[in-house]
Amino acid sequence: MNYLVMKNLNIISIIASISIAYSCTNIPETGTNNSTKIMVGYGPEDIVLDTVSTQKRIITGCLSRRANETQKPNIYYYNIEGGETGILERTGEPSDFKLYPHGMDLIVIDSVQYLYVINHRDDILKQQVVKYEVLENELVFNQLYENRLYVSPNDICVYKDGSFWITNDAGKRGSMIEKILKLKKSTIIYTNLNSECSIVADNLAYANGITYKNQFLYVSTTMQNKLFRFNIESGKLTNKKLICDIKGGDNITRAGNDLIIASHQNFFAYMKHAKNNLKKSIFAINNLF
Repeated sequence: MNYLVMKNLNIISIIASISIAYSCTNIPETGTNNSTKIMVGYGPEDIVLDTVSTQKRIITGCLSRRANETQKPNIYYYNIEGGETGILERTGEPSDFKLYPHGMDLIVIDSVQYLYVINHRDDILKQQVVKYEVLENELVFNQLYENRLYVSPNDICVYKDGSFWITNDAGKRGSMIEKILKLKKSTIIYTNLNSECSIVADNLAYANGITYKNQFLYVSTTMQNKLFRFNIESGKLTNKKLICDIKGGDNITRAGNDLIIASHQNFFAYMKHAKNNLKKSIFAINNLF
């Protein structure tokens, strides 16, 4: 099994207080904090916090990519109070459906909770977004989205009405040249309620984490080392603004008025770790005021 590392919740308040005293362009180092290892599946890709279910829990999409790891991709839960972990049963999927989860987002629409998951069907040369209804111990298949603009989806952000944005981390799926040369071939795709897709932002180098708060959409760029903010206007993105420099920015989590961002401080160390779990990568948690 692999591990999902959960930081003590008190750390969030500590980091938040420190961030007030510093400019975002100079993200402070907060040192090493205590953590607890929680066993989930191989290759945890993304997490979402579920506060609607009876027990508050964290939902994690796991996708192993190492040749020596044979465990099937799946979606796990971790009950925060009880400490139990397990696999969420998935029902109602088409007979030819396979799940290879990456970015995820959770939203409540008309009192029903839905989980949106990016699905890499590289085996059939397709990239998808799958939507599940979230029950207490079950994910019920609801809808599958496919579009030619889903080139290399990495993360997803669902708006309050059920429309969503995804980040394409590359202009060509699996392009190592784009990563090495830090080419700005990455895009943000918007999918409306009629499943119509459009490019709403481009000229980004490895767009990765994405989230929104109020009228703003935030996007991290792993190879561009920057966090950008856009204004949201009827699904379109305007007024692109650089918020701060952050090295190797990855997934973004909202915490009150703050953003917590995972970062790859050494990209080549991360690439080695992706192939061999004994090769360690360096990660930092940064809080932006």
